[in-house]
Amino acid sequence: MKIAIPTSDRIMIFERTGQSPLFAIVTLEDLNITHIEYRVNPPHTHTGKEHSHPELVNLLHDCDLLLVRKLGKHLKNDLEAAGLKFQITVADQIGSAIHQYLSA
Repeated sequence: MKIAIPTSDRIMIFERTGQSPLFAIVTLEDLNITHIEYRVNPPHTHTGKEHSHPELVNLLHDCDLLLVRKLGKHLKNDLEAAGLKFQITVADQIGSAIHQYLSA
């Protein structure tokens, strides 16, 4: 299982998911972290009234879950349209969010 988490410093969860500079991609096997990689969130542009996140959706296409602190309505719609699952966490650190997810 791969879980994506927005971050700017590889420790804390970045609150503005769509504007996060990085995503930690945590691979879990048998409830253990086996690998962590970091992917750069490509900058996106907003033209007129359009507000979408195709680059971000593409960046996370192979992830099973996105753990976030907050999620804007446009990104939420784009994730749902792509079939990407997400979950809000109250944790502010990546390690705590993973621990809480595994404990639930």
